[in-house]
Amino acid sequence: MVQPVLTKYCASCHNSSTTSYYNITYTNPVTGNVTTFHIPTLDLTDTPVTVYYDKKVATYPASYVSLYYPATLQMDGMDNIKVEGTVPPEWMIPEDARDSVLISKLNIQAEDGTYAWPKATNPPHPEDKGITMSAVDRQILVRTADLGGQFWSRQNTGFVPYNNDPTAGTKY
Repeated sequence: MVQPVLTKYCASCHNSSTTSYYNITYTNPVTGNVTTFHIPTLDLTDTPVTVYYDKKVATYPASYVSLYYPATLQMDGMDNIKVEGTVPPEWMIPEDARDSVLISKLNIQAEDGTYAWPKATNPPHPEDKGITMSAVDRQILVRTADLGGQFWSRQNTGFVPYNNDPTAGTKY
């Protein structure tokens, strides 16, 4: 649900050919092995990127890594890493869309026509580039941040929700 929005409105301008990168070097405290990960600053495509995240090495879409990794660096569990290069702003802050740089850049419009930030100083993006994004698609981005981003990462992996009723067949 999130990646199609980014692909439709964002990826043509924000991709591997238009982004810069920074490096994260992780030292495994048990083995001593050192691994360097190349992190995109703002690549909103679905290109797979491997990173050290949540105390393990995992592969996620470049968009997820670009948007959430800067905030992730502030979280527990990011020990044993060294950052080389310029870390971008916190594009998406888990559970905090209001303070996320991307949401500010989009400048969400309420149903009454008002904007979250003054339109004169913060023109809505991507409209400032001649692209119109629907209110529904903007809300998808707001909700993914406010929901912590985890639903997005699970959506783009092999995560399968438990769909069985645990009380089925139970007699009370």
